[in-house]
Amino acid sequence: MNNQQRHWRLWTAMQMLRAARALKFFSIALPRPDDFLARTHGFYTDARCVADLVEKSQRGLAPYEASLLDKFAPCAGVALVLGCGAGREAIALAKRGWQVVGLDVVPALIDAASANAVRAGVRVDWHCQDMTRGFVVDRSFDLACLFGYVYNLIPDRQRRVRLLSACRQHLNDDGVCLLNFAQGPPASDRERRAHRWRRRLARLAGGNRECQLGDHWWGDRLFVHVFATVDELIEEAAEAGFHLELHSDGTHAILRPVASRPLLSNVKRQAPAAARPVERPVEKEKARWEE
Repeated sequence: MNNQQRHWRLWTAMQMLRAARALKFFSIALPRPDDFLARTHGFYTDARCVADLVEKSQRGLAPYEASLLDKFAPCAGVALVLGCGAGREAIALAKRGWQVVGLDVVPALIDAASANAVRAGVRVDWHCQDMTRGFVVDRSFDLACLFGYVYNLIPDRQRRVRLLSACRQHLNDDGVCLLNFAQGPPASDRERRAHRWRRRLARLAGGNRECQLGDHWWGDRLFVHVFATVDELIEEAAEAGFHLELHSDGTHAILRPVASRPLLSNVKRQAPAAARPVERPVEKEKARWEE
């Protein structure tokens, strides 16, 4: 009897877990993109989150970020940091001799970043704008940075392309955009079938009609879009006027305007037909840095 009861308890628990995973998968179809953005804004406005980002801003660039800049933007010029938060990357670039513009949608983070820059003894031009609706800055740039998976937090393809298009408009023809992104394994047939039902639910409920296969909850709190293949990111970049190369670490893309010079030879070209899961040899280093 005890074995039978144990089996029943375990079986029931497993069924409940399956149901919870299914509910979580389908629930992403109900909020609209503006709802996701409002939730993200609220999360980063919270005083605890602001304090955490202020503390992390003291660390400066992570080793892999510094390495990327050394390779692809070795000469200081004018830089734009999108989703600048409390100023970690922007202040570090200013210390390297760059003229920097930092842009974020959260006023509390802009205030914190400004105070951090004063303490660091550097000058940064801060702007509070919603970059998901495009942005306007009266300057052109040699470098644009989207670090910290900021791009993955944008809740639909149209808004991501709009952001990259605005970035392209402000970037010099020989400039470069460094983009950090998250990629997962290719979706299974079962996931694709479930996603078709998820899209139907979105239409019936008047929810996120543009829901994509890679849309997920991040930590049960925030929206995140995880790219299933590099092709998806290449297409978004191309629509915005960029051509894209995947860095060897598998989590960073180097974007240059279509009319610009060829990319450096030490970056491996990923053909659109060769979509594959990305190996992430620097993930352990990143995890240690971000703790």
